[in-house]
Amino acid sequence: MSQDHVQLASIFQNVTQALVQNQQTLNQADEYNQDHGDNMVQTFRTITTALQEKQGKPDSAALSYAARKLARTTTSKSGQL
Repeated sequence: MSQDHVQLASIFQNVTQALVQNQQTLNQADEYNQDHGDNMVQTFRTITTALQEKQGKPDSAALSYAARKLARTTTSKSGQL
């Protein structure tokens, strides 16, 4: 593996942390049901966990696995997208 290899799990973990920090603001911005921040945090946690489970595999395989896992577990419209 080259030194330029991107660690997807690490990137998604950082995004998840940023979403957690802004979760309430995202919820407040959601005028319909005030849960967009909650849904996004859960979506990115699921993706991050899936990517961590597939570390060392090709990025395409890890992302495909994350997409399948998310499709099976999400109940939110955000996650389904």
